[in-house]
Amino acid sequence: MKDMKEDEAPLLESIEGEWSEKRLPSGRRVAKSQWTRGNMLSALFCLFGVMCLSLSIVVVVFGPASPAGMNQKLKDTSFYSPVLDELEIPLVETKSFGAFFDDVENPSLFRQIPSPEVDAAWDDLEWIGRYYITDEEVTKLGKDPSITVKSPRYPGKNIAIITVFHELHCLNSLRKAIYPEYYFGQPRTDEIYWSHIYHCIDTIRQSLMCSANVDVTTYNWVETQEAPYADLSKNQVCRDFEAIKRWQNKTMETLNDVPVHRQGGEVELPRPGKLKQIHEAQQKEDV
Repeated sequence: MKDMKEDEAPLLESIEGEWSEKRLPSGRRVAKSQWTRGNMLSALFCLFGVMCLSLSIVVVVFGPASPAGMNQKLKDTSFYSPVLDELEIPLVETKSFGAFFDDVENPSLFRQIPSPEVDAAWDDLEWIGRYYITDEEVTKLGKDPSITVKSPRYPGKNIAIITVFHELHCLNSLRKAIYPEYYFGQPRTDEIYWSHIYHCIDTIRQSLMCSANVDVTTYNWVETQEAPYADLSKNQVCRDFEAIKRWQNKTMETLNDVPVHRQGGEVELPRPGKLKQIHEAQQKEDV
């Protein structure tokens, strides 16, 4: 580096020198100013601190919500879920359609008998994405990360799913059980299948009882009907399901797109007692 010329002195040194070397008209030297380099650095640091504080206030007031404050209403009535720290879920006012008979002019696709169009709608509704969570998040769920299935693609991540889509899968499974000839060619009799169906019934029961919807249903008088007729359509406040679905579809791969295999050293849990009974019965049949 070439030597710095006198007129190329650093800005702070130039300013300090200007204040220090000024003389009075009489020729007497002015006492060295108290505005030293240290004073100026202190002032600049103070100014920087004020700017940072102002920026922080702007972020807090106008910026996106921090994880601690995100979805606070939902967190107050939910067990821990990392989703509530990742996705802002709006609450939306809607009106449900719960009429006993379908709307003749605008029928719901989800009330129709099986068809390719109906199946496509249900398949889209119950699409399940693969969600990756950390060991810390597994622990916050009240589970043990030493026994959860790890991702083969993302070290340190555990494979999970979002519960609402599993529940919709269960509801769709119950729908299909009503039409065994259409979906399976004949009624199903295998025990694994019916264990799945009963699992789905009980899963939906528990979910309904957990949410314990206390919205109120009223009754009307309807022509030709002797008894009061329940008006099962109602105004309600819901979590924005479409926002959740869009987020899942945008950020996750299909649950079964990437095969998962044991990588070695996994802890295996004992198989459920009912599954053991089914296996033993099958082995006896095969003998």
